Amino acid sequence: MLAQKRRAFTLIELTIVVAILGALAAIAVPTYASTRIKSTEAACAKNRIVLQQSKLLWMVDNGKVDSDEIHFSNLLPDYVSELPVCPMNGHYALNGLQGQVSCSAHIE
Repeated sequence: MLAQKRRAFTLIELTIVVAILGALAAIAVPTYASTRIKSTEAACAKNRIVLQQSKLLWMVDNGKVDSDEIHFSNLLPDYVSELPVCPMNGHYALNGLQGQVSCSAHIE
């Protein structure tokens, strides 16, 4: 009777597979991290644009000028339903009527 030969992976084959997976992980992890940073910056920029447009609409609707002040409460709920939250836990500032909306976490 002939003994059946079992086919299995050798130690060399397993080592090569682990090395390939390690190389792929070394390539993918930095790419993932930079993509995550870019996406949070893009989300924050979109939130600042929404707040800036809401502020400008409020100014036009209320006939405001440079010397007037604006607060987030002026924009709620007519111009924005709720205040956006920065994905990096920053805080938004309206910076007066003529200034641009800024974020403490994402400095441009």
